[in-house]
Amino acid sequence: KLANSSITLNGSAVSLGGSATTPSGDLVRLYSLADNTSSVTNITIDNVFSADYDDYLVLGDLTSASTAQNLRYKFRDGSGDRADSEYDHRMLFATTGTSSGTQNSISATGQDYGRLTDSSNNDTTRVSARIALHIFNPYSASRRASITMTNRHLSSGADVGYTFGVNDYKNATQLTGIKFYWASGNVSQSRINIYGYKKA
Repeated sequence: KLANSSITLNGSAVSLGGSATTPSGDLVRLYSLADNTSSVTNITIDNVFSADYDDYLVLGDLTSASTAQNLRYKFRDGSGDRADSEYDHRMLFATTGTSSGTQNSISATGQDYGRLTDSSNNDTTRVSARIALHIFNPYSASRRASITMTNRHLSSGADVGYTFGVNDYKNATQLTGIKFYWASGNVSQSRINIYGYKKA
């Protein structure tokens, strides 16, 4: 709705009346990292989760400085990384080098990190990993945080592949940030946007 606005039809102003309505359910960008080619140990993002939003969308790409590495994350709070053994993950993946109809799986429980890809190549032109994550309830102290993901990765052998999967963080605590890093070596390229789903 438009508040007390008017339009002109055939030379006559027509009042629209009504009151302004703030859209609900909007996707609001909360964090943006433009294409960064500086080599860093990790991408740490603090104070991005809050009581203003329940759920979040993360879009980005990250390249490893070393080949045959998998992309990982840790949630964070006001004290730093949440490195307790409360992370579970399950993922399915395949690449163009995989036999038709074949899927691979990785599963682990009680880890001190979350996992987002299989081992990836370090080709900066083709990009090691492109991620699309939905993060549910990270700021809730009464519900576990979960991630569903649809990611694309470049395998160690430079075949393009997909990764579908889930991550759970089983300690119900208020999480305020997230850190992305490779299992070993630096992040050589990164670009990340985080959006919050506006509460209705």
